[in-house]
Amino acid sequence: HNRGEGSHYGGYWFAEINIKKLEIGLQGEVAGNGDGVAVLGGGLRPRGQAHGSQTHEDGRSIVTLSVYFPDEAIRQAVIAFNETNPDYYVELLCGNKDMDTPSINRISATDYWNQEMMEIFAGKGPDIFTKTLQTSYNSYIDKGVMEDLTPYIKRDLDPNDYLPSSLYAYERHGKIYALESGFSLNLSVGNREILGDRTGWSFTQMQKTMQENPQINIYQNYYGDTGSFLSDYLTYGNPDYTDFATLRSCIEFDKNHPKRLSHDELIIPGENVLVVNVVISDPLDWADYEALYGQTLTPVGFIDEQNTGVFHDGFGWSINAASQQKEGAWTFLKFLLSEEYQRTYNTSRFSPLKSLLEEQFNYYSTPQTGSYYDNTLQEMITYQGHILMEASQAHMQQNGYWKDIYIECLTSEQIQLVRNLIDRSRPISSHLNTTLNDIIMEEADAYFKDSHSLDDVMQNIENRVILYLEEQE
Repeated sequence: HNRGEGSHYGGYWFAEINIKKLEIGLQGEVAGNGDGVAVLGGGLRPRGQAHGSQTHEDGRSIVTLSVYFPDEAIRQAVIAFNETNPDYYVELLCGNKDMDTPSINRISATDYWNQEMMEIFAGKGPDIFTKTLQTSYNSYIDKGVMEDLTPYIKRDLDPNDYLPSSLYAYERHGKIYALESGFSLNLSVGNREILGDRTGWSFTQMQKTMQENPQINIYQNYYGDTGSFLSDYLTYGNPDYTDFATLRSCIEFDKNHPKRLSHDELIIPGENVLVVNVVISDPLDWADYEALYGQTLTPVGFIDEQNTGVFHDGFGWSINAASQQKEGAWTFLKFLLSEEYQRTYNTSRFSPLKSLLEEQFNYYSTPQTGSYYDNTLQEMITYQGHILMEASQAHMQQNGYWKDIYIECLTSEQIQLVRNLIDRSRPISSHLNTTLNDIIMEEADAYFKDSHSLDDVMQNIENRVILYLEEQE
């Protein structure tokens, strides 16, 4: 959420930050800017154009950073870095500069990522890239194309300054392959009266809960069709792929249970759906959701056979193992992890820095007073407390508009809850096996379409899964 401007939460305690706004042309020109800032402070260049010289015109070494859609935070970070660093100049590679650009004028995300992958696997490609939000992340580690960041961290950072769940989120086999500049939490929540104080559940436990509450016939309000539940389970559920009895039950559950409410029906956890998915990007979001649904919620998490179910949704940046500018790439990653970047630009996600998270908690646990101009009422509104942007969906349905509401401050219980969620979170890539997921989804589709019996489908799944696992030994 963007909670307003200035002293209002827009970068909450960051108050009056004057971030330079630039008009960026698709080819990287800076329009209407006479302050001597270089092209996007780093060259916004669509992928596919030649990289050119590895030395900038001012003599600095060029470091290339690739991201399909560079958001405002990373653009401004590149500008700030290039204005101050004497040795390195970051050039930003992208698929498109603006999500509103007509698709005819930009490369698709799939084509961009495929081209980038071929370059990296061929020992070329950008110096810095991000793969932690993609299902292919682990394949990059297996191919050995990601630099181990552990020696750089030991040399230049104090691990005690960072949240362990963030610093070690992308650790594999004792090596860290990515560091994130910010993160959100992705999880399922439900009515505490139904779920109690659960902090995780398996598929079997979820089924038992639904059987005990027959008034609820929808697990979650899916917008997808048959297969949505199974896909989520395989993605988030950390399944035992050889537990074929549970896989069979999941496939059967997916086909036979309703997936969605009618369009005009309010989503009410504990009444017409068991859980809803939410994204938590700052501590006040938890109070937001409780106001939205008008009830006390339990952070049960996604169905997860390991009973964690809270997923770390972060932009993790990696260094190309074939890069000729590893020190320059690391210098920019250090900047993304610095207090300067975190305090000024990372205003829409949790910070990996412990000190800034504590500032958030302290800010939200203290009553605040402020004012803003309401364009609808055409008057200044003075408020006490912290604004909740969601208000309540019941108010929206009854009155036809959202109404901002305020809380004096977060309770110690709410703050501790968010702390616990951060501590128990982990990235999806920590367990994801896309090959096995594809096998199961491909075979299950025949059952969903009534072209094969469930017995036949499960036999095919079992044969293919066992064969794959044996080939990996």
